[in-house]
Amino acid sequence: MKKPIAVLLCITVFLAIFVISYSDFDDFASAPAFDPGFNTNTSDDVENVSTSEPIDNINTPDDFEEKLKYGTFYYYNHLNEQQKNAYREIYKTVVNFDKSCSLSISANELLDIYIAILYDNPDIFWLRLDFQYVDYSSSVQFTPMYRNTKAESEAITKRLNAKIDEIVAKANYNSDYEKELFFHDYVCENTVYDISTLDTVGSTAYSSLLDGKAICEGYSRAMQMLLDRVGIKNYLIIGKGVSDGKSEPHMWNVVIIDGKEYHLDATWDDGDSSSGISHLYFNVTDSDITKNHTDLSPRNNSCVWYDANYFTVNDTYLTSFSGFDALTDICADRVSKGELYAELRFENDGDYKRAFSIMENDKSFFDFIAKVAAKSNKNIKTDTFEYFFNDELNYICIVFKG
Repeated sequence: MKKPIAVLLCITVFLAIFVISYSDFDDFASAPAFDPGFNTNTSDDVENVSTSEPIDNINTPDDFEEKLKYGTFYYYNHLNEQQKNAYREIYKTVVNFDKSCSLSISANELLDIYIAILYDNPDIFWLRLDFQYVDYSSSVQFTPMYRNTKAESEAITKRLNAKIDEIVAKANYNSDYEKELFFHDYVCENTVYDISTLDTVGSTAYSSLLDGKAICEGYSRAMQMLLDRVGIKNYLIIGKGVSDGKSEPHMWNVVIIDGKEYHLDATWDDGDSSSGISHLYFNVTDSDITKNHTDLSPRNNSCVWYDANYFTVNDTYLTSFSGFDALTDICADRVSKGELYAELRFENDGDYKRAFSIMENDKSFFDFIAKVAAKSNKNIKTDTFEYFFNDELNYICIVFKG
């Protein structure tokens, strides 16, 4: 599902306003929430089971225990020991492209374990969404369905590993926050949201990183793989995105920075060609995300921190607002670095509305732009600007025109 970040307004000194609304409101194939004990159909006959949930690919060690050392494996770690053993058996089966395996679990547990594998392992893209099983009461015979041959999968894995190595090499930063920010911006800048990929590979990381187009799952899995590669803990989360009264299935990430959890929605931060990218959903709290994301699964994510929020780190989370002149230094610093935009969030509804009113109605705002131009020593236009906004999160992005 794609969410419009805001409405774009272009204002000149003559206060002519051009409004462009943009919305690409679609979604991924509806995926069941992970919940141990999920009900599945059982039968003594072979059953076809669909998770309605896709996958992707990168470096997959044959040794699962080795992979456990650096991966997050959020869903694996929420299984009991018997279920973990079945997870290991399924993992070994699918990475070796074996035909089937016998599992000492109930048929009711099988779907949850299969979903856990899909959610934990964005690198295993060759699985189809459906599988077969035979229920023998005390055990089940699991038969995976493959969408690619082993040779095809190995070739794609090689390409994807090379691309991830290339991206990671450019993320030459010391802090996890800076690496996460680089990956976020890279994925947003190099991926186009394309609902036409829904029934093909749009839900995979390689669709985002190699093909440059994806749906929300592809964005989320690309972020998952990049973060995994540098050892930043994270996991996938699903729910529904709400926009313009519509609610549709959606996927994003929870990222752990310095031991604290944050929501990260790269899909909703990726605007269209007119708006570029934003950081509105970069490391936000449960309270922030649930303003327009519902039915979260998992539910209890402990995202209550602002320390690594984009606006906190960049001193643009405004707990008070005395006027735009106080923001001259911050905006001029960005412009001097070639960044012709400034993203602001207001803690107080009243401050947000007042700032909004000044931009729309007060010609003194152009004096502020002139001060930014003078202080930054950059040749930006002082008689026109654009801005984007989001009323739900008191967000304004000012775009200076070069």
